[in-house]
Amino acid sequence: MIAKMGIMMGYAQRTKGYRIWLIDENKLVETIIVRFDENKRGINFRQKVNSNLGYNLNLPDYYDDEDDFDRVKDSLTSRLVSKTSTETPSTSENPDVSSDNHSLIPCTEVKWIRNIGRKVTGSNVYYSIEGEATRLKSFNEIERYCKRHNIKYDPSLFNFRKDNTESQGFSDLSEQQEALMVEVTIPNCYKQAIRSRDASKWRDAMDKEINVMKERKVWDLVDHPDNIKILENRWVYTIKYDENNKIVRYKARLVARGNTQLRGESFDEVFSPVINFTIVRLFFTICVCLWKWTHIQVDITNAYLYANLDTVIYMKQPTGYEIDNNKVCKLRKAIYGLHQSGRQWFLELENKLIKLKFKKLEWVNCVYMFEVNVILLFYVDDMIIFGKERENVNFVLQLLQKNFDLKIMGKTKKLLGIEFEEIGNSLFIHQRSYIRRLCEIYEKYKYPVSSLPISKGQVLSKLDSPKLAKKF
Repeated sequence: MIAKMGIMMGYAQRTKGYRIWLIDENKLVETIIVRFDENKRGINFRQKVNSNLGYNLNLPDYYDDEDDFDRVKDSLTSRLVSKTSTETPSTSENPDVSSDNHSLIPCTEVKWIRNIGRKVTGSNVYYSIEGEATRLKSFNEIERYCKRHNIKYDPSLFNFRKDNTESQGFSDLSEQQEALMVEVTIPNCYKQAIRSRDASKWRDAMDKEINVMKERKVWDLVDHPDNIKILENRWVYTIKYDENNKIVRYKARLVARGNTQLRGESFDEVFSPVINFTIVRLFFTICVCLWKWTHIQVDITNAYLYANLDTVIYMKQPTGYEIDNNKVCKLRKAIYGLHQSGRQWFLELENKLIKLKFKKLEWVNCVYMFEVNVILLFYVDDMIIFGKERENVNFVLQLLQKNFDLKIMGKTKKLLGIEFEEIGNSLFIHQRSYIRRLCEIYEKYKYPVSSLPISKGQVLSKLDSPKLAKKF
């Protein structure tokens, strides 16, 4: 069976499925047998719609400018057009090619609406046409839009500048609201990072990452080898928060695209054990609550970059830090993103702990003892050290600092999304900040949220539905 191209207009009203507009047949159908193409940004089908149907399908105006990351995801809208309205016939088969027979619509007949979008730092001005979902944010976008739709416009009618009164309304945000809004604007790639309002902070984070890799000699620059796969890489950006949801630092990490690796060619074993959180609670209960031992949390900076690779892997130079286009990186360390990186780091850490005279507990993973006064447990690169006395903990820290770059974080406050809080002689484990953040995100919803999808077997009837005095 040959598939038919269509446009999703909504969800079916009488059955389970979608409402699809079939372009070639000029009709609307309801079906559940649909496959969506997520790679296409939109298709131009205006000229294929039969004008006698009385419908005018307005598509958002898409451009091929990949650098415009502020593009709003406009939804596909449809509206009924009066049959008495005049329509300009098209004599060209290609809807994108203008013709001399096309009559230009005077600017006075198009109602431009000036809007102000909300941002953390103020307002963002954009223009739209009444009844359409397109947002135009610059003179260039308006010019391209008008040329594409044969609209004559007057540049003097547009003003993209924002005055103080427009920006003042958005300046009264709380710190927690600003933190939530900043979290949404985390860049997805290098171009977004260097063009964002926090470009300097992201640049500092990337410089720090590159400097660490140079210090640990993560790779060697070599000539491009023949007939060998070269892995891609990308930058991953995150914002670190403390237990009070305040921004601690901007973090950038260079990761390899390990999804292109082939088992047996560049990696074999990938398993690495981690500690179960039940064991973490057990040791806090025994060591802290019963024995009254002290505890401290330690983070190993860029832990994977300490682990050596046992296979030959080549990777492209990091985006934004290329030195010679004819060179590639021959990896020496287990960079983040590789399938075997977690395992290689576990083996490296285990070997170092054994050399430092730590003894592994056989009945549980990732738990080691030093003499009889210190217990160390770790989850990847996060460590918790329990000690009978503070001097015992400090001695172990000195041993570890000779082999790793440690970030000593004090008493354990947050691990794996769980918060630890000592009140008197009691230790409480909770997720207060996470719950608070969810409440702040969803506090704008005034009505109770119902679970979806609807429970199986529930029958919907018009008799049970509330009636409105006004019909839409």
